[in-house]
Amino acid sequence: MSKTEKIIRIVSGFTIFAVILSLGLFAYSPWNIPIIAVPCTILYILGKEISRIIFLKSDHVKRCVVLAKTYISQLIFCAVLYVLGRGMNELMLHIADRNFSSTDLLFALGLLILGIINEVLLACLKPKPVATTSGVFQQRNYTISFQPEPITIDNFYSDPFWGHKNNPDLIKGDLKKIEEAERRLGVILPPLLKELYLKQNGGMAQNLYVPIVDNPGNDNSDWRWVFSPGYEYLNPTERLCNLKGSCLLGMDEDEIEQEGDFLKNAEKYIVLCKRYSDVTFLDYSGPGEPRVGVVDFDKIDPKNVWFNDFEQFFKALRRGELE
Repeated sequence: MSKTEKIIRIVSGFTIFAVILSLGLFAYSPWNIPIIAVPCTILYILGKEISRIIFLKSDHVKRCVVLAKTYISQLIFCAVLYVLGRGMNELMLHIADRNFSSTDLLFALGLLILGIINEVLLACLKPKPVATTSGVFQQRNYTISFQPEPITIDNFYSDPFWGHKNNPDLIKGDLKKIEEAERRLGVILPPLLKELYLKQNGGMAQNLYVPIVDNPGNDNSDWRWVFSPGYEYLNPTERLCNLKGSCLLGMDEDEIEQEGDFLKNAEKYIVLCKRYSDVTFLDYSGPGEPRVGVVDFDKIDPKNVWFNDFEQFFKALRRGELE
């Protein structure tokens, strides 16, 4: 995610927060809560890639269920902010209750319009498809300037994990942490991965790529980002989990079952890093050493790549900057 995208998302999130809070702060009717939850529901599904894809793939009944669940969660969110605003009004402003009127609908309409504008801006920031001579469309390509040094255990990490900063005990590599993760997951981690965890307990590993073609050049189309932009880290040992467990944080069992092949071996995929459905993981579904997959399960990014083992994956890593 680019800096501009982050700024747009932060501003839009703050705007939604401020609008709903202001309804309570200025003593607007509580009937605004179920109304304002409608655009919040629409914008949530539009803004969350995995929710949007599940919604589009579902049948009519499933869509109604997704809408209902999302609406209820947004209704609770709006109610909490509204009550907080009313409390602030009682403490500071003492504005008398306002009766509900048709003009109150402008809050919901305005929020929906701003949200749609926000999603359009974000869509415009994504690389535009360009036609090739064969008529096939692909993402606009860039050149990558690679560092000459190979990736090693000593230079793999660029920073501690974001949740470990200011806590040396969490940053420090420890064999006990590794063994605890293995017991919890029921797997044996690859030796080279263990060395990385002994060096540091996970952390930021930015600007890493692996090739997706033989004899790659410096063109971006020849390479695949190992960890998705904005999520460029190796999970610490305590955050390691299988793909099904990770998906359950944003999906329910019915949604997982509906995905079919998407989660066929999800319990045997150990997530090293995950952004929505773009996942770097260890595949324990076969015998011997686990494979390493760098896969977009939504099939939005066709640059999926597999490695026979973690050593092969690590050897292929290169660090570079887009130009």
